[in-house]
Amino acid sequence: MDLTQILNELAEASRTLSVSGRDVDGLLDEVRARARALAGTDEVALTLGEGGSSATRHEGSQLVLPLAGPGGVLGTMRVDTSRPGGLADAQLQALTVLAAQAATVLRAAQLTEQTSRLGWTDPLTGLSNHRRFMEHFEDHLRRARRYQESLAVAFLNVDHLRHLNERQGRAAGDRALQVVASAMREWVRQTDEVARLHGDVFATLLLQADRTTARQVVDRIRATVAELRLAGGGDAPLTLSAGIALYPPDGGDTEWLFSRAEAALQEAKRRGRNRVLLAEDLPRSGGQAEDTHPAG
Repeated sequence: MDLTQILNELAEASRTLSVSGRDVDGLLDEVRARARALAGTDEVALTLGEGGSSATRHEGSQLVLPLAGPGGVLGTMRVDTSRPGGLADAQLQALTVLAAQAATVLRAAQLTEQTSRLGWTDPLTGLSNHRRFMEHFEDHLRRARRYQESLAVAFLNVDHLRHLNERQGRAAGDRALQVVASAMREWVRQTDEVARLHGDVFATLLLQADRTTARQVVDRIRATVAELRLAGGGDAPLTLSAGIALYPPDGGDTEWLFSRAEAALQEAKRRGRNRVLLAEDLPRSGGQAEDTHPAG
């Protein structure tokens, strides 16, 4: 590659990397492709990870460049070439410029992704927040209608969280919320959704779940939490009450499904808390509803 080709390639790299809206993975692919073109080799590796060396190393057939920008060192670019004599000076300079450009746009993309995550993540638990849960629920409900699939939505409430805050302090209450979030992650599949809606209320969306599966999953979360003890919280157990509604038997739209899940949750609390109820368990005239609660 002669000097003119190197300058043209570098100019094209500058143009393509400056395009807004690219995610980090897409930018890495673009930088890798441009570095391969400039170096004339496929042996190009990009590694992200802050705290690396800011020094350039050029030893024989290997070149290691820092991806260093205003925010510090983001990672490294390693180029290996089998070309006799290694890289030409013009190639070395072009790759150095490319590494600096890459560091700037990668940092901007990382900040954009972090800002985006803050918009749909609950900062205390790391779960989805109310907005993201609603967006995903609507999407999955449309899919369930289209493909005639089932789904379940469950609302879970931390029992007596206000009393825990009053007795042990806000830090204990925050720890309780984090414990619940951890239990939900343990028992809910990655393809499902878990969220902290507000305060002491959590939600989970279980895809292609029937009443038996939904009850089992949510009750496992309840049982896991009930077995735990918070540090400094004494012997009092941490318990959950939960209500579940199913599509399609309990309703065909978001508002009705949520109202049925909420009604089941409130009935679980009315019956003494620390239990899971399905919407179909709600009292009917002349019938006794089933519930799920710990033995004894």
